[in-house]
Amino acid sequence: MDRNVWIPEDNMKIWDMLRNWKHVQAMLPALAMIMSQLENMQEQIAQIRGELQ
Repeated sequence: MDRNVWIPEDNMKIWDMLRNWKHVQAMLPALAMIMSQLENMQEQIAQIRGELQ
């Protein structure tokens, strides 16, 4: 198959991937905040364990 021929299905796949990538990028700040909160909780749990011992 000649890849120089424009194929609409391929073009739609590219646009779908771009849309998905933009969605992932939009979610990154929220995921970073969740990770930070989980790390904070982990530190608090470690502190409580230390106090209980």
